[in-house]
Amino acid sequence: MKILNKTFSILFLGTAFTLLTASFSPVQTYSVKVRLEGLKNTDGSVRIALATKDGFLKTNYQLKVTKISGEDMEVEFKDIPEGEYSVSVIHDENEDNVLNRGMKGIPSEGYGFSNNPKPKAGPPAFEDVKVEVKSNQSILVKMVYWG
Repeated sequence: MKILNKTFSILFLGTAFTLLTASFSPVQTYSVKVRLEGLKNTDGSVRIALATKDGFLKTNYQLKVTKISGEDMEVEFKDIPEGEYSVSVIHDENEDNVLNRGMKGIPSEGYGFSNNPKPKAGPPAFEDVKVEVKSNQSILVKMVYWG
C-alpha cells in the first residue's frame, strides 16, 4: 500500500508540475505597425482600433488615439498575441470620439480598414478586413473621404 501511495504521489506531483509550468509559458507576441495613407489634414486626431472578430466594430483589443503628424503616418501596436484581427481607423476631426455622418448617413469624417475594402453602404464584414498576426508585420490603411 505504501508503494501505491508513493507512486500516486509522484505521478500527482509530476502532473501538477507539468500543468503549472505549461500555464506559465510565455505567449509569443508581435508588433503590428499600421501605416495610414492619405489623411486630408491635421485637424483633430486619429482613432486606430485593433479588434478580434468578437469585438469587431464594438470592443477594441487595443485602441490608439493620436494627433496627426501629416498626410501619412505610422502607429505601432505592441505585444499582440498570434491571431486574427481587424484594423479600423477614424479621422476624428472634431475629436468627439465617433465617426460623424451627414444627413444621408454618409461619413463626414475620414475612415479606413485593414485590407482597404472598396467603400460601400455600411461597414465591411470582418472577413473582408481580417489580418492574421503570426509575426511582426506592417498593415497599410488607405483613408477614405466622401466629399
